[in-house]
Amino acid sequence: MQIPPSVAELSACDEFQFEEVKSLSTPTVVKPDVDQALTATTKRLQILIVDDSALGLMGSAMTVRTLGYIALEAISGQVAIDLLKVHTCAAILMDLQMPDMSGTECTRKIRTSETGSGYHIPIIAFSTMVEKDVIADCFKAGMDAYLTKGCSANELAAILKEFTGIPELPGVAT
Repeated sequence: MQIPPSVAELSACDEFQFEEVKSLSTPTVVKPDVDQALTATTKRLQILIVDDSALGLMGSAMTVRTLGYIALEAISGQVAIDLLKVHTCAAILMDLQMPDMSGTECTRKIRTSETGSGYHIPIIAFSTMVEKDVIADCFKAGMDAYLTKGCSANELAAILKEFTGIPELPGVAT
């Protein structure tokens, strides 16, 4: 084992050179292109959450991450459609009432874009609305399931497992 030199030994050394250290007050943040770095297996773990409420989006994303998935967040239906053009997701949690485009309208657009592709992304209505006609409209629009926003993490985990086909994630308690 090599012992590092002491401060006295370093200061006595004639050949020791110091390089200029850049200020640490303004660190440079490098954001890697995460989607390109993900493997095919990891991409299966991405869940798109669509909600116009920043607080609702944050809470849902936190729960999804706690379950071991990667949460992609969209603040509107149009942002969700744009994200799906560049990201592969295992499932979508879709709010119903959004100002620019309702969750059912967004679902119809997603289903139209899937036509002929052989691809079907599970879309789970995620709302506080529990009226039977609202739930029926979700299924008519092409949603695969309905879950209330007040559900437990275990209920969310069960439905994500059902639709993604991904078994319980290692190291994640549900």
